[in-house]
Amino acid sequence: MRSEFNILVIDDEEAMRDSCRQALSVEGNRIEVAEDGVRGLAMLERESFDLVILDLKMPGLSGMEVLKKIKEQDTEIVVVVITGYATIEFAVEAMRIVAATNKDLLKCVKEQTFREDLFYRLSVVPVVLPALRDRKEDVPLLAKHFLIKYNTKRGKSIIAISDEAMKVLTEYDWPGNVRELENAIERAVVLKSSGVIEPADLWYYERSARGQRAPGSDADEVKSLAEAEREHIIRALRLFDGHIGKTSDALGIDRKTLRSKLKKYEVEEIVD
Repeated sequence: MRSEFNILVIDDEEAMRDSCRQALSVEGNRIEVAEDGVRGLAMLERESFDLVILDLKMPGLSGMEVLKKIKEQDTEIVVVVITGYATIEFAVEAMRIVAATNKDLLKCVKEQTFREDLFYRLSVVPVVLPALRDRKEDVPLLAKHFLIKYNTKRGKSIIAISDEAMKVLTEYDWPGNVRELENAIERAVVLKSSGVIEPADLWYYERSARGQRAPGSDADEVKSLAEAEREHIIRALRLFDGHIGKTSDALGIDRKTLRSKLKKYEVEEIVD
């Protein structure tokens, strides 16, 4: 179990930055500091951190703006928000009380695996959205939406998704729900230069885990999951000139996971 962590402190007060550095470095943690949100976000773009300590009230980008951008970049990172101007409004905004889960929380409450008081605090206006596998008719609409979105975001001009590729997308169960579908379309857009998305352009974790080849791929070439993943990561890295942030976004994983895979597959020198 790890006992040392990479921690980033974003605070406009030098005294607070120094205090955090002194208090947290005694356990052997690596501490980096930034005096404002812009510098903090730039550091997060360049390297991976386990924890961010973020001041809420700062000049320029506010703590709330920085928090939003951090979560857009990396949903897994832990952020601790600190402030000397505590109000209920700030607390609610920082906590983003729009809670979503793929669990049956009422069942979890009965099984005592989720706090009952917290359930009733969150369950003010419950909205039940069926899993994507239970509304397959939404897949084509969502896929086309994500194609337009990432064509614009990535500066691409992919014309459409072929009927064969749409059939593959519609028949898949999408255990990762809409997020997994979005990641699959973004990867296809990123890794294709032009034309139409075909079945061979689609890649998602469940297909690889089952050893399924993309329709249209070379049936005589059977690679291990690790080999296929390594090649996929290298291809994405080269496409983005080794940029960790852009590559991890395109692959649908956080920076920490990508760096771990780079080390596992020994591709650092290839990227450089």
